[in-house]
Amino acid sequence: MFIIQNMIEKRKKGKHLENKETKASIIEFILENKEKVSEPAIRGRLKEKHNVIDQGTINKHLHSLWKELKCIERVPPIKQGIKSYWNITNIENLKNVKHEFPEILLNSYEKSIMIIFNERGYDIRKIENLDFYIELLLSVSLFDAFLGADVYELMGKSKKIYLRDGGDIKTKNYKYHLDNFLKMSEEVNPGYKISPFFEINRRHMSKEVFFKSFEGFQIKTDEMIKELEEAYKIYKEIDEDLDNKPGKILLEHFINHDIYKDLESPDEIKFFTDFKECRRKAFNIWQEEDPNFKNFDRYIELIHLEELKVNSEIIQKYKQPSMFYISENPDLIYDELKEAYKLSLIHI
Repeated sequence: MFIIQNMIEKRKKGKHLENKETKASIIEFILENKEKVSEPAIRGRLKEKHNVIDQGTINKHLHSLWKELKCIERVPPIKQGIKSYWNITNIENLKNVKHEFPEILLNSYEKSIMIIFNERGYDIRKIENLDFYIELLLSVSLFDAFLGADVYELMGKSKKIYLRDGGDIKTKNYKYHLDNFLKMSEEVNPGYKISPFFEINRRHMSKEVFFKSFEGFQIKTDEMIKELEEAYKIYKEIDEDLDNKPGKILLEHFINHDIYKDLESPDEIKFFTDFKECRRKAFNIWQEEDPNFKNFDRYIELIHLEELKVNSEIIQKYKQPSMFYISENPDLIYDELKEAYKLSLIHI
């Protein structure tokens, strides 16, 4: 009796695994296609891959994925009598796929990434968002994080990490010089009342704008000016750090997470290593072109160009984003990227 029961249990498990594999194949087929997929096309795929030909069984799988698991969406036919289409269209679909079919690497599909782009409001036509696309494509952990959170939310947390760690000393140093200025001001401007809430919170201020914040302090000694000079120098460092460090913190966190989970790929490691090298290469070119380092915009442009080279190699290998996959030759893809992002590249 025990042997028979055991055999029945094994058959049930085998059937369950078989059904799950069939459902996973449906999802993968939908993800592989940029547009909605017809039922006849799905039947053809299942016949080819699993030898599943019974229409009733296929409909059962589709309706289970749609109504029970909420992994896919049904697109009703325009005319009666025509078969339905099926699609994956939103982040909730992706979350449910992730939960029910964790073996499916969602970040490897262009459709998945573009769903995140569309729902989170990222525009692939912006050069920084191309970098983001490639990062999602290569990092499973980063992609999974963006299923549940927006980039601005995650970047905000990364800024907190920066300000707690590397930025903490700089922030204290900045406040030290600012407080020195305010103390000196009280001595030489006895009639001037300083607001207890006086703070400099604006980002990306030029030196001129920064100093304008202190126009109300009528008398300024040389020592006071010196304190402001020191404060502004540190302010600029913090300001530049806030542009660059949180993104690096975020990426390194998820790269490390991929390593811990044995999810990292050689391409992921190489990409992020090459991306770090872009600034060094750009700086060397800039140094040759402009030994006095007068044109900082040119340096930024050179960084973008180096990054586009790295991106073109990934696009060539993974054939996505498909809008830029115009050739097997990464040099031609690089030219296409330069043309697409020429508004972001000042001197081309």
